[in-house]
Amino acid sequence: MGIAYIPNKKSGVVYVFDTWREFDPQKGCRVTRRKAIGKLDPVTNELIPTGSRGRPKKERPVPAEPVPEEEDLSIAALSAMMQDLATRVEALQEKMQMIQSIADELSVEEPDIGALLHSALLYDPEEDADQDEDLDAGHLYVGQERSRGNGKR
Repeated sequence: MGIAYIPNKKSGVVYVFDTWREFDPQKGCRVTRRKAIGKLDPVTNELIPTGSRGRPKKERPVPAEPVPEEEDLSIAALSAMMQDLATRVEALQEKMQMIQSIADELSVEEPDIGALLHSALLYDPEEDADQDEDLDAGHLYVGQERSRGNGKR
C-alpha cells in the first residue's frame, strides 16, 4: 500500500513502516498491517534501515545520454537552404500584401467585414494564449456570472 512515517512523540524519532492491507479471516474484513523498515536520519532525512529486516533499496539504472547525431552540411547546402527559405518568405510577404489590399477595399465597401479581416491580419497567437489562460484560471467572465449552488435563483 505504501510507506508510513510515524513520529515518536517522546523521543522525536521518525520511524518508517511498510504498510499493506490484507484479509483477516478471524475478523472477516480487511486490516492494515505494518512492518518497520527503519528510521529517518534527522540531519540528512535519509532512511536508516533496521538491520537486515529493512526494505532492500531499488537500484535505479542510470539513463544513457542520447548521442546527438551530427549532420555534415556543407556551406553550399546551407546557403541553398537559406536561399529557399528567403524565397518562401518573399512569397508569403507578397500574399500578405495582397490580402491587406483586399481588406482595405472591403473596409471601404463593407466596414464590418473589413474590420474583421484587419483583426484577422493582426492576430497574435501568443496574446490569444494569454487570454485563454486567464479564462481557464477563472479571471475573465464576459457576459456571464459564475453560479454557485444548485442552479436555482
